[in-house]
Amino acid sequence: MKAIRNIVIAGLAVLATASCDKTPVSDAVANFESDSYVFYLEEGPNFSVPVNVTGSNVVYPVTVKIVDVPSDDENTYSERNSDYRFLERELVVNSADEKPEFTVRVINSKASILDIALQIETVSNGEVGSLNKTEILIAPEVAFYTGTFTATGTTSKGEAYSENWDFVYGADGAIGFWGLYGETEKEGAKYPVTGTMVKEEGETYFAFPLGFNNYVGAYYFNLPAGKTACYVAPIVISGNSAYTSGDLYFQVTDRDNFVVGLEEGQYLTYGLFGTDQKFLGYTYGEAVKFTSVTRADDTKAQAAAACASKTAASGLTVSDVKGNVELSKVEIASDPVLSR
Repeated sequence: MKAIRNIVIAGLAVLATASCDKTPVSDAVANFESDSYVFYLEEGPNFSVPVNVTGSNVVYPVTVKIVDVPSDDENTYSERNSDYRFLERELVVNSADEKPEFTVRVINSKASILDIALQIETVSNGEVGSLNKTEILIAPEVAFYTGTFTATGTTSKGEAYSENWDFVYGADGAIGFWGLYGETEKEGAKYPVTGTMVKEEGETYFAFPLGFNNYVGAYYFNLPAGKTACYVAPIVISGNSAYTSGDLYFQVTDRDNFVVGLEEGQYLTYGLFGTDQKFLGYTYGEAVKFTSVTRADDTKAQAAAACASKTAASGLTVSDVKGNVELSKVEIASDPVLSR
């Protein structure tokens, strides 16, 4: 009896010890808050993405570890430790009140666009959730205004007019568009109409210079004096007067819509300039009072071609003969600067 009693007591002792040492099971699940993020490069160099740790019986602390996703045949991602680096690879979450975030720092400031993919690798005291991968797109603000847009307005003859422009961007806020009155690379133009994104009193504008320094190409035209080498550049006409300097402003209302700053009676067209950079008094192409520019594509503006910088006039070869085109004669405006 004594032996049996000792066995029972020993068994109860083991049971009691096991009951005291029992560890609660944590049901923590870690997910990214979103599968994608978009940031302006100018907001950097640090960019953070939040992680959610959820569960009905979470045992803290929970350690979440991430890893970068390498490029593959379908996706090309920015390189860690070359384009960016982790400020932390592990996060220790100690309570439900914490708002954990992983932060990456851009270290390659020359990269115009960064595409970073992160994945949750492990979770201590829990599991990796289904939303375990996120993609971070970081680009200059101006890059998000690129793509194909439809410009609409009214011609000087009172007719409705529309055409597509392809917006591109470059360094230091440069933005431009191909396609004004059909002037594209395919049709012989060398440059887009080029301007700069500017900020004024909380508003965003594109300022496009008028006149020779913004020429898009050079052609021979059959002028009254004979075949003449001419540079084609945007100008604004009003009545019989031409504005050949100053800036034409587009106001940005959002990423998909711009308002053209032409007033009543003002029309955007091309002016012809001689090799001496002087306005020859002739216009080429349509003359349209554009009012709105609206995105025509539904894709993200990610990797638009860079905006080419203008070269000296002597550096551009005059090509083609624009013989069968309608030219108009105008005079330089008494006040040659177009103001917004």
